[in-house]
Amino acid sequence: YTRQFNFVWTVNWRFIGDRVFASHEWALILAAAHIALLVALAVVVWPRLSHSTLPTIVRQGFTRRAHSDVSATEVAVVVFSANFVGVVCARSLHYQFYAWYAHMLPLLLVHARLPLVAVPVVWLVIECAWNVFPSTHTSSLALLAAHIVILVGIFRAPTHAKLS
Repeated sequence: YTRQFNFVWTVNWRFIGDRVFASHEWALILAAAHIALLVALAVVVWPRLSHSTLPTIVRQGFTRRAHSDVSATEVAVVVFSANFVGVVCARSLHYQFYAWYAHMLPLLLVHARLPLVAVPVVWLVIECAWNVFPSTHTSSLALLAAHIVILVGIFRAPTHAKLS
């Protein structure tokens, strides 16, 4: 964790200041949060998609079967939610990163089962935050808040939230 990131281009953590942003401790906090959230997804969210348990999913993953009960949407939710956690915990998101995850937002917003009115609001907040140049404390906080709303929604999505 010795790589130094350029604070001038950051969009997601502008509000914490350059000193904290560049600190080794901040890098460790983000790495720990990333790992913790991935483990939480694997234990809480992903098994819920298939109405199973993590050990069963792992065991079935090593079993050769001609037919799979896993839908393409469920696979997309797993991949997109894992990637989204990486976005939320990234040390520095630069402007080009929005193109990297913008395509995931519609599915994640639907899966998060947010109130209907909240979906376009959250999406608009993210879009507006990414269109502020250079980023500000306000745009950075707005982006983080929108990301947290989606993340909480993913964790709170009901067990029966089948999308396909």
